[in-house]
Amino acid sequence: MPIVAESYDRRPLTPEELDALAIACRLGLKSKGLTGLKKATTLLMRFQQPIFDVVALRSRDLRRYRAFRCFLYEEMLHRKSSFWEWSEEEWFETLGIMQTVRKKYRALSMQASLMDIAYLLGGISDFRAIRDRRNVTEMARRIFGEEVIEQEYERISAVLIGASGRGYSDDYNSTQPIKYCLCSLFLLNRSPYLESLSLDVLQRATIPPYALRAAPVKRIQLALQELGLLAPVEEQATPLSSLLSRMDTHDVHLVWQEWCGVWFQRTTALPLNRRRRYLDTLLMVGRWLTTNHPEIVDPSQWDEALALEFVDYICTTTAGEFASAHGLKCLISKGLVGKKLAPTSIDHRLAVMRHFFRVLQDHPHPLKDAASHPCPRRFNPLLAFATPSSVKRLIQPDPRDIDEVIWCKLTYAAATLLQEDIAPWSYPLSYYRAVALLWVTSARRPNEITRLKLGCIRRDWDPTMLDERGFPISDQAEVHLCYLLVPANKTKGPFWVPIPRYTADALEAWEAERPTNQPKLIDPKDGSLVDFLFCFRGKRLGGNFINRSLIPVLCQRAGVPEHDARGAITGHRARSTIATVLRKNGLSLDDISQFLGHARPEMVKAYARTDPYRFGREINRANDLMRIVEGIIDTRAAKAGQPNVFFFLGRGTDGKPRFCGNPAWERCTHRLACLKCSMYVGADQASRLVERLEARDELFKFQAQVVMIPQEKAAVEGDIETLTVLIEADVDVPPPGPPNDQFKFNTLASDASDSSSPNQAQADLVALGRELATLKRDLAAAEKRSDGRNASVRALKKRIATVTEQIVALDQIAGLTKVYLDK
Repeated sequence: MPIVAESYDRRPLTPEELDALAIACRLGLKSKGLTGLKKATTLLMRFQQPIFDVVALRSRDLRRYRAFRCFLYEEMLHRKSSFWEWSEEEWFETLGIMQTVRKKYRALSMQASLMDIAYLLGGISDFRAIRDRRNVTEMARRIFGEEVIEQEYERISAVLIGASGRGYSDDYNSTQPIKYCLCSLFLLNRSPYLESLSLDVLQRATIPPYALRAAPVKRIQLALQELGLLAPVEEQATPLSSLLSRMDTHDVHLVWQEWCGVWFQRTTALPLNRRRRYLDTLLMVGRWLTTNHPEIVDPSQWDEALALEFVDYICTTTAGEFASAHGLKCLISKGLVGKKLAPTSIDHRLAVMRHFFRVLQDHPHPLKDAASHPCPRRFNPLLAFATPSSVKRLIQPDPRDIDEVIWCKLTYAAATLLQEDIAPWSYPLSYYRAVALLWVTSARRPNEITRLKLGCIRRDWDPTMLDERGFPISDQAEVHLCYLLVPANKTKGPFWVPIPRYTADALEAWEAERPTNQPKLIDPKDGSLVDFLFCFRGKRLGGNFINRSLIPVLCQRAGVPEHDARGAITGHRARSTIATVLRKNGLSLDDISQFLGHARPEMVKAYARTDPYRFGREINRANDLMRIVEGIIDTRAAKAGQPNVFFFLGRGTDGKPRFCGNPAWERCTHRLACLKCSMYVGADQASRLVERLEARDELFKFQAQVVMIPQEKAAVEGDIETLTVLIEADVDVPPPGPPNDQFKFNTLASDASDSSSPNQAQADLVALGRELATLKRDLAAAEKRSDGRNASVRALKKRIATVTEQIVALDQIAGLTKVYLDK
């Protein structure tokens, strides 16, 4: 300490000194001239030196010293005691007086000097009641030294602030509360070193009525634990008495409360949050017993008749009856009071009673000093409290899809989120963007998003990887496969699901920006210590962040309301919305079920809704007289009067596409004989055509539904005889002529004079088809006669494979290969 009180004369005030105070304060007493004033000053010398030493800590201005000395003399004369003798209440009363007259002494900083003398000479350490942050911080710097205070604060900030710390901001609003609390703790502990701070000092600083803010003190405590100066505080389970005191137990018999408490303490298989919800329901049952059956206070008094009466009551009651005060307040805010209970609420309450009585009947439970004993088995709780079938039929999954237009706007808002869209004191932008993109693309439950771990992104790419068309995948291609490791949920263990590349990029961007000094926290699902991905300032992403913070930001940016016709837009509604979108795009139910992570595949039917328009299109596509074809329209060529419509025929064995440049292709009768047509665009020509068209920005792809010609229908049905007859019947029909020379793409096509000659490729294809059909019939007969392992069966399979390869080599259109391979 710069000033030690023990080095001064601290004797009580004498009568002579009291008279001298009156003279020094010039209160009208006869001072006998200057000689009397000098004598009074001499008598008060033992007070002048400590006052001067304290004032000199801030300034050596004699005017300040004299004014401050005069103020203290007046207070000493008023209290008839020296400041050495003042109690804590008298010191704070004096500080309050200084507040009222501070205008008179504003230029002399009298308030700060009075706080200094109260701390150094009066033994006052706790200045929380003053609520003067600036003076408290400045007093700590003056007393302990500015360099020492800054050095200790830097140790705290290194743990808390910045990317290398917990992630707290270094702006004034974040650092100033920590500095003030740290200076207050140093003054309270009368030591400016972190090593001297203890848990008792921290707890004493947060005791009302003049408690320091809990958040900065908690941060200082975390920093001390991180520095190893304070042992981590082990979280203790909340005592049952404390838990019951916070719950509404009015009108519940004490015996019923005791049995509920015994069940709560010994039923450790259920998670703590679920046990608390069950306990709230059991207390509601206790209030129902008090009103309707006051003589029933013990679970052993229940019989089957009472259980059935309770079931009938639950199925007919309304929301809010026998509810707790807090529960009733929530129901009133939602407008549910007086309405019939939902089927899920009825099932939940009956499930609580089934579990409660089953546990009490199967396991002995002690009650106070009595010996452990189970409840008598007077009825079967599984049957007595069974949910009625009429209620079960009403419990159906009802996922609430978000409207497609609103969902598109929310998706765009998540991809274009900006810094001005979020609060400046909130989480970083990369944090918001990662959670937002994950919410709109991954169809994950909010609980799964909050529990993601570091390193949950996997990118799969290998030089040998091929795309769906058989071409190598470039390491810079957008088709990279990115996967997300979903933590264990309520139905299955950890598993990987594919996510878009931009979502993976956003997650890795946040992971790179995530402050490194984050603690490992307990996973509430399995109790393991985990490095959570969304951990900031030592706290895991909250369970209500998506509903209360993220979705309002996205709705505001997208310009959509936070409620629609189905209710509030919540984090869980994204799952059914994404599943329905995937279903509309043709993804199978099994794939959607695997993506959602359902343990039972049949559950996906409730999420992936069938679009009636898509259902109708699928029925039309399944019509055996219709066929869907794809094509390309080049608008630039259309403006120039050049060939602009190209129908896609498929891909050959070399992977290159084939096209038909005939604008009237849907009316052509030679769709199975394109090789000799002048408007047929072959492999090399098609590749150059695709490259030229893809380089333009005026290209449109289309799908058209055309009626199959008889030859195509016979090929689809595998009727080789009919197909042969139809082809031979059209031998004399000439192929369509091109409108002009610009439509002549196939230089190998025969002249019109040779168009009547049979198509050798067609004839070979028909012959191979007949042979393939005969071989398959022989193979089926051979497999019936033997076990399928003899030489004849192997020879037939080998010949079938050879014929199939020959058919593929003669393939002319996309659908033809599939027809023969499938048949």
